[in-house]
Amino acid sequence: MDIHSRWTETQAATSTRAEVIIRFLDTIFQRFGYPMVILTDNGPQFTSVTWDSALRRWQSLHWTTPIYHLRANPVERRNQESKKGLRLQLEGKTPERSDEKLNQVLFNLRSRQNAATKLSPAKALFEYELRRPGEWWDPIPEEVQPQPQRTRAIHANERRYREQRYARPDVPMPIQPKVGDLVMVRGRYSPGRPFAPRWMGPYGATQDQTCPCLSNPR
Repeated sequence: MDIHSRWTETQAATSTRAEVIIRFLDTIFQRFGYPMVILTDNGPQFTSVTWDSALRRWQSLHWTTPIYHLRANPVERRNQESKKGLRLQLEGKTPERSDEKLNQVLFNLRSRQNAATKLSPAKALFEYELRRPGEWWDPIPEEVQPQPQRTRAIHANERRYREQRYARPDVPMPIQPKVGDLVMVRGRYSPGRPFAPRWMGPYGATQDQTCPCLSNPR
């Protein structure tokens, strides 16, 4: 993910070895250009001799996120969104076809406005939105915001977003369903079905269904 614009690139793979990641990044860098800094977690593939060799070839700095602090890695949020999009695309279909739906999920992520930047990744990166089917004749705005001005606006929006997000909000009380309410039941996670629906139902709540695994659909 490009941290500035939130543009995301994803590829289905059966292995996360350093060689596989390097080949994937080579294709990205040759398309968009080579970065000055690469931020990763502390996985063994990013501490290997093979990875160090690639960094020297790219002439890029390598920064790592704090250990056991997933929120410090901005890519984790995109991972969650990608998995959520795949679950929606694969509802009623076989999970083995997930790689065929990945490009559609990426298109949606790149076209959706980001809460922090107030722009879609495509708009932040290219200064125009990606065209959907049938939008070929829509007029393109004649006024194009200069790159420095667009960058300053993105940084200002990000600062406001962080200030609002990390303020100490009032913690809402959990919803306790009453007998007869329609509720959704959280499904059990199965490693063999990573894109299975997370919630099942709705079901009618009974007296013994007051556990936090229930979600009121309203």
